[in-house]
Amino acid sequence: MSRRIGIVLLCGAAVGLLVGCYKESRRAGGAFTWDEEVEPTSQPASMPADAAPTAAAPSASSAPVGPAEDVGRKIRAVIETNFGHMEAELWPDQAPETVANFVKLAKAGFYENIECHRMIPGFIVQFGKLADPAKARQLEPIKGEFSETLKHEAGTLSMARRPSDPDSATCQFFICFKPTKEIDRRALATLDGKSAIFGKVVRGLEALDEIAAVPTTTQPRGPGGTEPSKPARTILLRAVRIVD
Repeated sequence: MSRRIGIVLLCGAAVGLLVGCYKESRRAGGAFTWDEEVEPTSQPASMPADAAPTAAAPSASSAPVGPAEDVGRKIRAVIETNFGHMEAELWPDQAPETVANFVKLAKAGFYENIECHRMIPGFIVQFGKLADPAKARQLEPIKGEFSETLKHEAGTLSMARRPSDPDSATCQFFICFKPTKEIDRRALATLDGKSAIFGKVVRGLEALDEIAAVPTTTQPRGPGGTEPSKPARTILLRAVRIVD
């Protein structure tokens, strides 16, 4: 009898281990990787475009965050949100086409009053999705500029794209949160060399922290899938200003 009980307990432990590994692999290598930029099945069909800001904007921090050591020439950009302003360095020496595209869109007012459509605490906040898919398809995709040295870490700016096409990024970008768990660090590491890093937030990281604290609810993602990435409060990208 005791032998049967032991076998049952051993089998139960093995099943539990397999389930745990599956859940972790889904987060690090599936549902929590970079977002498909064009495929509509990976994102909600639409997001409200006229929601009012829900939080007062705190002032940006005066303490800068050190840039990556291997980054040279820089362009400054101010990312204005309803949670505060962030100042970022853009790195044209690392990703010239990506930066040129981002600067062009910012100066044209493309990033004015766009709601965040995807946010995963400990991972990323994503902006730039157009409500009209037809307009998104009119944008010219850019070459994927993937660095072998730059890493996705707190404050990193990077481009969203389709996993099936490295040269499919157009307008959607994301900012990496500070990982809070080891599984978050591993999830960010899966983006290295696969998403085009083009800059980093160097001031105002406390605004990014406030965004990361917004609760999320579940929304559709992928064919028949879901993801806990819909912000429960409005996260509004008011504008991106390029500082010449």
